[in-house]
Amino acid sequence: MGKATTLLAKLSALKDTYSGVAGKTGGVLQLAEEFKAPEILATGFPELDNKVLVIGGIPKGRVTELAGETGAGKSTLACNIMANAIAAGMACVYADKEDTMTAEYAEKIGCPKDSFLLFKGHGLSGPDYLERLMLQMESGAELIILDSLAFIASDDLSDTELADVTMKTNMSTPMLTKAFIQKLYSGWAPKTDHWKEVAGKTGKVSITDTGTTLIVINHLKTKLGPQYGKPDKDSGGGDSIKFAYSIRFAMERYGMARDKSLQDEDGNPIYTRTKITVVKNKLAPGGRSTMMFVDNRTGRFFSDQEAILKFAIQMNIVLKKGAWYYWHDGFKTDAKLHKALGLKDFNPDMKEQGKDKVLEYINTNSGLLAHVLGVRLNK
Repeated sequence: MGKATTLLAKLSALKDTYSGVAGKTGGVLQLAEEFKAPEILATGFPELDNKVLVIGGIPKGRVTELAGETGAGKSTLACNIMANAIAAGMACVYADKEDTMTAEYAEKIGCPKDSFLLFKGHGLSGPDYLERLMLQMESGAELIILDSLAFIASDDLSDTELADVTMKTNMSTPMLTKAFIQKLYSGWAPKTDHWKEVAGKTGKVSITDTGTTLIVINHLKTKLGPQYGKPDKDSGGGDSIKFAYSIRFAMERYGMARDKSLQDEDGNPIYTRTKITVVKNKLAPGGRSTMMFVDNRTGRFFSDQEAILKFAIQMNIVLKKGAWYYWHDGFKTDAKLHKALGLKDFNPDMKEQGKDKVLEYINTNSGLLAHVLGVRLNK
């Protein structure tokens, strides 16, 4: 008997013995190959899905965090992902505990008003609000966006005098989020007949049973300590919730488009630039990042490469006719600008079908790339 056969026999015996001993206590012990990999929900941005996340999107039936500073585009990116989920026929709930999301704004991003549910939760305390989210998972929600974890209050303080707040608030945000995450993964008592049947002997349902994809929006906060340089930042909620995330995004507002052709009539920038880093990825290599742009008029995200071409066309550098790309007449004949940008091997008679060759030329000429982006970095 070979080593592989002997090992398989040992593993089978261990699995069978555990099943007999464990009885009704729950838990699943199987060969690793018997556990299916999670399905993937594409974000709708090929560069983010394939270059940064690697696996093609975020995992379904898991918890993903979007963390970032104010104005980094967390809610906006979440809505963009939800628009892609709606297009795939998923039942979506936007849990707006902050009460800042409007149906009109979501619709501009690509989420029609009649295609998703908004859960405001007026009058609910933090624990009650999270319990209602669990009930929605049992009821069939396929995607839930929690906006935001940092805003969840531990108690209902509506009838409390401000002087008594510290006395009444007896559950901190880390404690509350820890309890929430533990319930998500260890299971909670089912409330519907369908999920009571699914729960079986254990009497519990976990997020892996419901298959709900949960996106948690959180705020980056500056850690105390460093007084100089770049202070460390992290999201609140306690360490336990960070362990439970399969994917963690860190989003940072990185600059704005300053070229006049990329501003509105009042001189306000049309586009802002956001750096997105995957600081944790349990399904692929982590630590990868990319730049994405947000159209401030519509809230739509688009990837860096798409932005480059879009800006070049708007600035009359590139002319697009159908699937063909040419240099714009004004740019083609501006020898002074060519010299200032340090263009190499410039072909005024460019005629390319598809954007790849055009993007390759722009990306390999740093002066032209900087001119096209016209981005003023904040740091």
